[in-house]
Amino acid sequence: MDHPNLDLFITFKRVLNAQSSRTTPSMRLGDETLEKVNALIRLDTPGVDVADNANLALWIDSSLKMYKHSDFVDSAFILETLDRIPIGKLAELTKNYPHLKELMAKCWFTKGKTVKDIKKLLGIDEQDAKLKDHPNLAIFRTFEHVLNRQKPLENINAFVWLDTPGGAIVENPELHRWIELSYNFLRHNDVSNTASFTETLDTIPIGRLAELTMKYPHLKELMAKVWVKQGKTVEAIKKLLIIDEQDPKLMDHPNLDLLSTFKRVLKDNN
Repeated sequence: MDHPNLDLFITFKRVLNAQSSRTTPSMRLGDETLEKVNALIRLDTPGVDVADNANLALWIDSSLKMYKHSDFVDSAFILETLDRIPIGKLAELTKNYPHLKELMAKCWFTKGKTVKDIKKLLGIDEQDAKLKDHPNLAIFRTFEHVLNRQKPLENINAFVWLDTPGGAIVENPELHRWIELSYNFLRHNDVSNTASFTETLDTIPIGRLAELTMKYPHLKELMAKVWVKQGKTVEAIKKLLIIDEQDPKLMDHPNLDLLSTFKRVLKDNN
């Protein structure tokens, strides 16, 4: 009892016990393999639907954590469990377990699923007048977000249905989403070929630009960035926007703010 290091040893045992008592299955997964996740969390309880399993939230969070922090993840193993969840229950479950959307989206991406694959799986039809009310639309949007971060620019147009038959692009309810996705893509990626942007931007009538840039502020930045990437000059943009800097009414020109934005972006890139 007189050992000089006894207090240190007792303190060590107390800390060790405290850490052990706080360790949960999800915290221990760093030392486990994906194959042990289901066994550890017991999602395979006989007679219990995986969607009704009390451990589903823990399984979702643990699988997502492993997905994010492992160099190699067998997403097929995770999908084996996800595929046991009835499509009709997905909307309800993603509300109860927010991380489920991200887990599914990441697994689908890893497995090489396409936009067409996921629309078919979730029963989504872009021509449906009630699309915004579709219960699985939020899941699709999450897949869109994951794919858009990882894949080339072409996926933006695949996700945002701007080519609705018979509809002018400026009236399309998806235009705002296309602008935001394109704007964020250009902010985070060095893009040399801007053809995918200009094909859409060129369909916007010059006479509607002022109205649309007020409605969608990022449209100015997007157009300016694309023009700079194309090597446009100030003179070329003034001609495009029909701006004469000698005009006594220049300050009232509806597209003057757009020209100013282009000049600023051009200066920032030089």
